[in-house]
Amino acid sequence: MALKKWEKLSEEVLSTNPYSEYRMAKYRILPGQEHNFYYIHAGGGSMTVGVNAEGKIPMVLQYRPNVERETLEFPAGRREEGKNEMETALAELAEETQFAARHIEPAGTFDVSPGLTDYVAHVFVAYDLYSCPTAPDATEDIEVQWFTPEEIDQMIDEKTFLSGWSLAAWSLTRKRILEIIAEQK
Repeated sequence: MALKKWEKLSEEVLSTNPYSEYRMAKYRILPGQEHNFYYIHAGGGSMTVGVNAEGKIPMVLQYRPNVERETLEFPAGRREEGKNEMETALAELAEETQFAARHIEPAGTFDVSPGLTDYVAHVFVAYDLYSCPTAPDATEDIEVQWFTPEEIDQMIDEKTFLSGWSLAAWSLTRKRILEIIAEQK
């Protein structure tokens, strides 16, 4: 049995910042029953899981003030106006790791947190990496670290790899990354 789609009655922007909008949408759920739903409108972005010729995967360690700790993540960023998801993936890989890829392929998409935001993540696998020095984003203080798939799996098992977006991306890319590593041998 399909769930009934809510009828949107109105929507308004409550506040804005350079990266997102906080919105309130009014819905009719049942006849005579209305509900206000608040969410962050942020469009979407891309994340790239890359692998080099040695079978190592670049990840970025950075401080995230909203959780007040360092996080380990795959390179990612918000899609900018005029760029598609693949262009965003390549740009973020270069900006955050100083590496570019000769090959990139889509791995899948997912809703980051559908109860909180409309942000859709587009995940890509990149390989045949080469050095590509670029200017980092002024707000990012990043340390690039390289891991094998086994080391990533171990961090997951030890519950020390905590980025939900990166965990989801790993689940979408792990099989293909292992195939690429096998093909490179």
